[in-house]
Amino acid sequence: LFSSRDRLAVVTFANEAAVLYPMTLNPDKAAIATAINGLTAAGFTNTYAALLSARGEMNSSINSDLIPSDSKAIVLVTDGAPLADDERPTPEVAVPPVPAGCLTSGSTESIRRRKRYIAALVQADLARDANTKIFAIGLGPLGGISTPPESCPANRGGTWTRYPRSDPYQ
Repeated sequence: LFSSRDRLAVVTFANEAAVLYPMTLNPDKAAIATAINGLTAAGFTNTYAALLSARGEMNSSINSDLIPSDSKAIVLVTDGAPLADDERPTPEVAVPPVPAGCLTSGSTESIRRRKRYIAALVQADLARDANTKIFAIGLGPLGGISTPPESCPANRGGTWTRYPRSDPYQ
């Protein structure tokens, strides 16, 4: 499975990200299997922290001999909803303005959620800029689809997707 030039790290994430198996040259398959088999699902889905930690491992000194043509990849296994504990703020990133008519009750929550999505996307963009591919594997229930308020521009030809409050992974 691995050649003598292959490298691998395992980063876990829930409320926070943690390096479970640091970037290693010619990794030990049994140690990786043990680490992965010991994982459990719990907490939030802090995709921002996960991608930030994964990028940190990709930039570790063990990879200093890589050349641009070498393949680099992050495999992200997620429920697809980049959420974090609201007690721990998501880093401030540019948030697109909310179109007039789209603000409804709970808009503050919607803006916080949007920041978490954008923060995760910024990390994905930075990985892409470093010639690193991200393969995302989605696990868990699908989100519900509802319609926006009539006054929202998305109601006129756009799409509006949200996870229902009853989703246990939120």
